[in-house]
Amino acid sequence: MSKPSLYFLIGFFWAGANCIPYPLDNLKYFQALIIVPIIFLFWIIDYKSLWFWTHSRLGWIVFANTAGAILSWIICEDKQSDVLRYIVLVPIFSIILYISSRDLKTKKYFFAGLVIASSIYLSYLSFLVDYRSIADPLYRFNVPNDHPNRIAFIAATIVIILFWSIQKAVVPKNINPFIVFIIGLFFIVLLATKSRTGLLEVFAGVGFELIFNWLIFQKGQLKIALCSGGLAILGLGLIFQQYTFQFLSTFSTFFSLFDPYRSIETGTGRYENWAFTIHNIWLPNFFLGIGPGNNPAYISQYSDFESIDNAYINSLAEVGIIGTIPLMIIAIMCVRKILSTKSVRGSWAAPIFIGCFITSMADNYFFSMGTPVGLIFMFSITYILIHENTKNNEGRYEKR
Repeated sequence: MSKPSLYFLIGFFWAGANCIPYPLDNLKYFQALIIVPIIFLFWIIDYKSLWFWTHSRLGWIVFANTAGAILSWIICEDKQSDVLRYIVLVPIFSIILYISSRDLKTKKYFFAGLVIASSIYLSYLSFLVDYRSIADPLYRFNVPNDHPNRIAFIAATIVIILFWSIQKAVVPKNINPFIVFIIGLFFIVLLATKSRTGLLEVFAGVGFELIFNWLIFQKGQLKIALCSGGLAILGLGLIFQQYTFQFLSTFSTFFSLFDPYRSIETGTGRYENWAFTIHNIWLPNFFLGIGPGNNPAYISQYSDFESIDNAYINSLAEVGIIGTIPLMIIAIMCVRKILSTKSVRGSWAAPIFIGCFITSMADNYFFSMGTPVGLIFMFSITYILIHENTKNNEGRYEKR
């Protein structure tokens, strides 16, 4: 078996195993059954991959995040806190960093494994959706041991990638109709979950591709056509205001935008939880937080929620500003690289990073290891920050 094929199988297994919704009571044990074989496998492939982070500034920044978590764990009173997740992050991120440094074919095969495994899971879920009830605002598609938002984020991430694949012609043109069908199918699965955050991820990722790559950085007739099309749509919306308002009313009802429980005015209770966490948990423990993994247990004492649903505020609460600064540095580095480097801006990693970064403001997907979205997000970060400043022709399909 050639090495690229091996990396495809690794990506396929890794993402596929993370797609499975495990019981929350035993989630850590199931995640260990995934992570331990991956670490052991890469120890066999190349034991240096587990220490590859030491050769990269990015790796040391991730290590700083883990060091902050360990320091927080040492001083916190609850020694049962989830510090192991931060410790395991270093070899896992090192492996992804190692893969990102390999040759182009190896990276493509690993990425294909991640995407195909996630697509198979979404295809399976598409058979479980009650399509007759999608229009019902009270219907939210879900499966046992899973959450609608988790399904929506997987669907949103794959939709962004598939949209990019058509835009950049990374697949033969004769299968584009099939890809379009798959995009539509997965988007329907997303709509069935009624996840506003998942929809926001799609808008952010696809919007980035359209605005930056098609509008701002395009020249000539295409830019004129896009601008004209946008103005035409806006004009039609103003002319047919009655239908525009009717659409907006249907949209708000469909996604429960003004529902007493799921209203966007309260963020389904998120805004209150965020404010409570900032003022009552993080600020009194400004530098090192209350200990890794302790925030969900703490916040559940004061609300009906078991998590804060914001990766950045959750990090501040658990490991303080010292453990969170490395995440901020990574985010700033990625944004700077995207804006300054054309080849990065045109890659699959840019819209994925933008979409997942925004999604992490309403969920905990920054450096998450229990979902394929987390893996693809981490891979996009490593891809962006070690990507060479070369002309972006790597993804174009070539007939052989």
